Amino acid sequence: MDIDRTSEPACCGRVLVVSSLLDAWLLFLSRALSHAGYDVTLVTNADASINDLDHRDILKYFLPNPFCRLIDFKDASPLPDTRYDFAIAGMHGSTNTEGKRKLLAVIGATPLRGVVLRYYNPRFPAMVRMVVKEMLHPLIRRASRVLVEEYRDSSWLLRLLASPSRLGIVPHQRVICEGLPEGLWDQTERAYLFNFLGSYGGARVPMIDRLEPHLQISGGGDQQVNLGGKSVRVMWHADRPGSTRDRPLNEYLDTLRHSFFTLCLPGHVAMTHRTLEAIHCGSIPVLPAETASPYLLPLEHGRNCWLVTHNNWESAVAALSALDREQVFEMQRAVQNLARNEASIPVLERKCFDHLGLKRA
Repeated sequence: MDIDRTSEPACCGRVLVVSSLLDAWLLFLSRALSHAGYDVTLVTNADASINDLDHRDILKYFLPNPFCRLIDFKDASPLPDTRYDFAIAGMHGSTNTEGKRKLLAVIGATPLRGVVLRYYNPRFPAMVRMVVKEMLHPLIRRASRVLVEEYRDSSWLLRLLASPSRLGIVPHQRVICEGLPEGLWDQTERAYLFNFLGSYGGARVPMIDRLEPHLQISGGGDQQVNLGGKSVRVMWHADRPGSTRDRPLNEYLDTLRHSFFTLCLPGHVAMTHRTLEAIHCGSIPVLPAETASPYLLPLEHGRNCWLVTHNNWESAVAALSALDREQVFEMQRAVQNLARNEASIPVLERKCFDHLGLKRA
């Protein structure tokens, strides 16, 4: 896929991004590098029918308006003959051994400034030893800088060879493709005390199972609930397995912009994309206290977020309803200030370059 680069700054390096499946992290980083003047080539499965919702979302929104060159895996054989300065390998833990070999073969033997191994999460020690010895070790020896993202479950063998790291916060894949809302909504009055819009899966399942009966919620949508003797409106959608993922992007963002608070329940990993999206919609994020630091943002309880301690979400939502209105409005102003500064997209992109040891043109 060819891209019109006539209006972009001079190329400051060539970057190869390879992953069998795409996620928000890889797309955010690819776009950040492209905006900074890097010549980015993205290699992935271009089949939009692949049974991975995140990957399909990205292809759906990326393909009509691409910001970098996209090459299908099946057409990637000539890539090893091209020199790249930096490679990002999306080494998903679910990828089988043959898939990992194919991914590394696409990168080829060109000397590399660095490699990022994304989502490398081997489950079995025997396979870990084989994968590290036969595939990763030769690659790592050629790279001057190697990082492992989402490393919590990575093997100790891989930790000996690469530096674990954290990128920080990124938005959902659809938001990355279409963009966050233009400007901030400074209106203080909002329809909902809080919202939750997300899938019913991962670590949040027991939290949802406790919150729904506590709030006396049945089904999804606009709900009137009682908290501390006060009747409040909330918007609630916990999508069960098998439900269709057809909620329009503008409906999702509008709900955030109509809510004083947004519940950011952790999913399959501790961090959730909606924390950043809530901030950009002027909604105060509510998240577990122990997960606040990986976002790499100056999140402060009671000032620009609400931190839930000891996983006690029932007490947290009750506390939200008891807050003084002026305190809520002050928190909203602090969230808007965060969105304009430390949580702005340009600042987050610069953090990407610092994280990877790269510089902008």
